[in-house]
Amino acid sequence: MRATFRVWSIVVSALALAAIGAASCRAAEAELQEAAPVPAPAEDTPGEDRPAQDPPAAQPAVDPDVDRVLRLAEQAGEKVELLDAEFDYEYNQTLIEEREWQAGRMVYKKPSSIYIEMTDGAKDVYKFDGRVYVELRTRQKQRYTHILRKPTDPPVSILDVEQLPFPHPFGQKRKHLLENYDVTYKGLETLGPWPRPEGTKPTEKESAERYEHLVLVPKPKSPAAKEYVRIEYWLDRESGLVRQARTEDKSERILTIRFKKVKLNDKAKVKDDLFERGGLPSGWQDNPPIDHTEEAGGPEGSR
Repeated sequence: MRATFRVWSIVVSALALAAIGAASCRAAEAELQEAAPVPAPAEDTPGEDRPAQDPPAAQPAVDPDVDRVLRLAEQAGEKVELLDAEFDYEYNQTLIEEREWQAGRMVYKKPSSIYIEMTDGAKDVYKFDGRVYVELRTRQKQRYTHILRKPTDPPVSILDVEQLPFPHPFGQKRKHLLENYDVTYKGLETLGPWPRPEGTKPTEKESAERYEHLVLVPKPKSPAAKEYVRIEYWLDRESGLVRQARTEDKSERILTIRFKKVKLNDKAKVKDDLFERGGLPSGWQDNPPIDHTEEAGGPEGSR
């Protein structure tokens, strides 16, 4: 799988489709609960002792630093309406000792729209509006459109870890993170030099700024446990936004994304049509849209 598409598949394709299935399961469970008969409360029998009920299990205490940083990240998600940032990423396939590097730009619009363009290499473009995902393959001059949600379905909430448990530069819900991950606080750390191919120049100067470092290990029955071994965040101490994120999956592939030149809520610089399917330049092929709303698998054109 190409590293460029690997980034986007983490963000949208596989997890968005998983969210459709999760939503369907939750709806089915709700219907079963409504249909199931409710047993009548048992009547007390004179002289008969009723068995004592176990007290509710005590919730484990949350480390104060973990709680503080997660609350900071959650508040960041509540404040961000629009985020525009450049990024570098490194994709390290450790088993075959192969690394790839890319750079790009990401624009996020609350609640569910993302635009990603790669600024080197193939310079592909990816768009998602919460329901429809679009790939623009520049070298092939091909557009692929994937319908992931029906028009009547609510759009995917990118800030909801139950729908999309993946690294991103905005806040996530503290409660959901604690339910799905074992979270450890590693202290304040600098990011160090960005790894890059030999012979290339640094994309930016190394900073002495220190960031809050969290390590998240998916709990056994959480959605992320199917793919990830661990996820790490380095968050800005003031804004709560993620400056760097790293994932390690069960195939020992490590993806690191570092964000820079972050602009918040600058709506004048981002047009609404950036996230739309739009027209195509001359000479491009527009492939028929693929409807995945009735499927369990991922997009065919994405593999």
